[in-house]
Amino acid sequence: MSQTPHERFLALFDRIEAMGMRQAPLKRFNMTLPQLGLLGAIARHPGSHAQQVAEMLGVTAPTVSVGL
Repeated sequence: MSQTPHERFLALFDRIEAMGMRQAPLKRFNMTLPQLGLLGAIARHPGSHAQQVAEMLGVTAPTVSVGL
């Protein structure tokens, strides 16, 4: 059964929280959780276009472009 982008994001957040990685490590790299999710999607699907990544994450292509 395929997870929705929202479910995948929540699962990612749960894993980060379980590792004790709340804000401090993300602040060290000047990143937000949404940016982390964006990078994860790009890492799983290298060569994807903004529209394809947007569809994976359930957001618009301009949102992906701003996140980059």
